[in-house]
Order: sequence, then C-alpha cells, then structure tokens
Amino acid sequence: MGSEKYMLEDERIDDVPGTEYKIIQNSKKFSYGTDAIFLSEFSNPKGKVVDLGTGTGIIPIRIFGRKKVEKIYGIEIQEEIANMAKRSIQLNGLEDKIEIIQMDLNNIEKRFKKSSIDTVISNPPYMKDTDG
Repeated sequence: MGSEKYMLEDERIDDVPGTEYKIIQNSKKFSYGTDAIFLSEFSNPKGKVVDLGTGTGIIPIRIFGRKKVEKIYGIEIQEEIANMAKRSIQLNGLEDKIEIIQMDLNNIEKRFKKSSIDTVISNPPYMKDTDG
C-alpha cells in the first residue's frame, strides 16, 4: 500500500522543498505558503522546538529535514488540520522526532514545563484588521 493510505478526499501529497520528505495538503481548506518556507529556512532552532500554530506541519518537517534538533512539537488548534499534519508525519516516518499536538495555545503551560523548550517558532495567520 502506498502513500494513498494517508490521504483523505480532496488531498494531495507534495514534496517538501529542500528535503526528502512529503506533505499532505488540501487546497480547498489549507495549504502552506512561501512565508513558512522562508521562516524554516532562516530560523536557527536548537534542542527542543515548538511550532505554535503549525498548520499542516510544514515548518517542523522542513526544520527536521534541514537543521539538527532534538525534538519538534507542532501545536495546532484545528482538529482537521492537526490530523492532516499527523498523517504527514506518519507518511515520512518521523513520529519519534516530530509530535503534532491538537490543542488551544491558552493551555500550553499545562503541556510543557517552564524552561523545557529551547526554541519557539510561529508563523501567525494573516487576518483582516477587524478579525483575530
């Protein structure tokens, strides 16, 4: 069975630029943008990393594929998008290095102890002036 077992309706599998990895995307709901590529390229994470608002997991996958880090946690509030990110991590066999956690950032102190993370990354969503 190939990579199709990881996909749902309207999803596709794309290459993760600059790595050997793949990512699941759904152009009808959510796909990463070039800003995520730039952020993962120019960041210099170390140790344990948290990506706040990870979306499909593009930043953790690119960071792991290009930087030497211990562990990456991707936090995503949207269950459907977090599920897509988890499936991308499974597709690439990275479950021991990248963990996607579906949760509200307001509860993050319940998941991580103080000073337990070395690097925090976030690519905030774009919103209208009256939203968010």
